[in-house]
Amino acid sequence: MLCIMGPSRSGKSFFLNFVRLYLDNLESRVEDGMKRVEQGASGMVRESSGIPKWMTSGGDRISGFEVKGGATAVTQGIHFWSKPYILHRNNGKKMCLLLMDTQGLWDDTMDNAFNCCIFGLSCVTSSYVIFNQKRNINSEELKRLASLFILSKEMVSEGRKKTLQRLDVMLRDYESLCLRKDTMETCEAKRQERLQQLRTKVAEKDSFGLIESCFEKVGVMCSFDPGEDVRDADYEGLISEIKPKFLQLLSIYIERVVNEIEPLKVSGRCLKCEEFVEWIL
Repeated sequence: MLCIMGPSRSGKSFFLNFVRLYLDNLESRVEDGMKRVEQGASGMVRESSGIPKWMTSGGDRISGFEVKGGATAVTQGIHFWSKPYILHRNNGKKMCLLLMDTQGLWDDTMDNAFNCCIFGLSCVTSSYVIFNQKRNINSEELKRLASLFILSKEMVSEGRKKTLQRLDVMLRDYESLCLRKDTMETCEAKRQERLQQLRTKVAEKDSFGLIESCFEKVGVMCSFDPGEDVRDADYEGLISEIKPKFLQLLSIYIERVVNEIEPLKVSGRCLKCEEFVEWIL
């Protein structure tokens, strides 16, 4: 299960629609007898702008999870994409992948109990969690996030030191990235720098340390601003209005997430589909 969560209007559904496009294209490649997931990801054809063709394979308008411009929240509760994806791994095994979208946290319509419910259920049922935050994350936001992750960890059975598997903190529209100057290489350097800051800065390291204690692995993703057209209240989901550098960096990240995601594990053992249903219930 791949789950995305975060504050309201931070681009969660927007992101998952590109994940869905990538998975649709992987599926068609396997059906055509092409390379398996890990071998084929980086080999996907790119346009002259550097944008992979899979990003526009469904047309110029984003579809799937509902996306709208403006300040009004769209997603309510927890949404699953209706289609499970089958990933073919290099070891010959197959993995079923589900996509989960969630209502924005801390908006005007949700009380704290509902926030905890959405957050906890999402973490416990997912093997890969992406926390989507615009621009940056400060010490107070880290404290609030740490308390929710600790609560989520306590929701599952006792006896395991680290009960949650994978977390990425995705900083969209990261304030230290410049569309004109930064390259994919400098973006990676700034990503590593921000991760190191979270681990060492006095105001952040304690809270981030608590977050890391809840997961087997925690990472950071720093993303460009997609552009002023996407921020407009009347944005209607046109991919052609998104800055190419944003799409280039996003494609690299999505390919990595899909390659590295693992099945949900309980006591170190991967759950099968029937066992996953029992675990949820």
